[in-house]
Amino acid sequence: MRKKLTYFLLIVFLASIFSGCKKNVHEANPDFIGDWKSCGTCFSFISIRENSSGSWVEAGQSEECDGANISGTFRLGKDKLKLKTYTFKVIEYPTWFDSLNTGCGKLYNTWKMQLKDPKIWGGEVNRYYKQQ
Repeated sequence: MRKKLTYFLLIVFLASIFSGCKKNVHEANPDFIGDWKSCGTCFSFISIRENSSGSWVEAGQSEECDGANISGTFRLGKDKLKLKTYTFKVIEYPTWFDSLNTGCGKLYNTWKMQLKDPKIWGGEVNRYYKQQ
C-alpha cells in the first residue's frame, strides 16, 4: 500500500513539473493577443488569435535571417511564451503607449513587448510592436 502511494505521488509530482502550469495565452494574459512585428535586419512576426492559436515567422534579406515559420497554440508560463516546443523568454510584458519612437518609425496607440527568441533560432532579444 505504501509503495503504491509513493508511486502515485511521484507520478503526480512529475506531471506537475512537465505541465509547468502553463495556460493558453488568451486565459493567462490577453494583452498578448494580436499581430506583432519586430524591426531590424530580420523581421519577425508573431500572430496570436483569440483562441491562442497563431504563428511566428521570421523573414529578411540577410543571411542572419533563419526563415522560421512555426504555427500552433501559444501558452504562457512564468516569463515564458511557448509555441509548440519553442520557448520565447518574456523580457518585457506587453505595455501600451500613446506614442512611441521605434526602429519602425514613430508609432501611435502602440503596444510593445520584448522577447528573447528560442535558442535554436539564435536567441536574439527582439522588441515587438502591435498597433491598436
